[in-house]
Amino acid sequence: LDAFAPIAEDAVRAAAQDIALERALRAAKEEWVAERVSFADLRVQARAVTVAGERKLKGSVPALIAIIEDLAVHPELALKAIGALIAIGDERAVGPLIESARQRPALYLGQIVFGVARIGGKEAEAYLFTMANGHPDPSVRQNAKDALSELSRRGHLREE
Repeated sequence: LDAFAPIAEDAVRAAAQDIALERALRAAKEEWVAERVSFADLRVQARAVTVAGERKLKGSVPALIAIIEDLAVHPELALKAIGALIAIGDERAVGPLIESARQRPALYLGQIVFGVARIGGKEAEAYLFTMANGHPDPSVRQNAKDALSELSRRGHLREE
């Protein structure tokens, strides 16, 4: 068992660091969390992205947008950032989300279509209308139509 002691100590130390990070992010001021969204340590950055979305921290939006605009970002972090932007619901994210959908693999498209609908706004509506009527993939067209219906149900479509 003595051979496993260093491994166990490392695991306990890492768990304690994760708990401390989580507590700090949940209690911190918005600016501190936003700084961690751009942190070099991927573990810290990923937790900060998640917490920014859960706390709906609008001050983190520029850093989250920077993540989704960076095509070299780890795919899991990009998905977390997309989710956080959608949770925050700031219309500044709509354009970058749309651009991200154009530049990333198809697996992002469904989340972005419904996320853009959840955020709403004129740019979101125009994008969804275009996708619903012009995307070559029938399932994407249907998803966009469903997303437009959701906007309509919430009363977010502008009157012509």
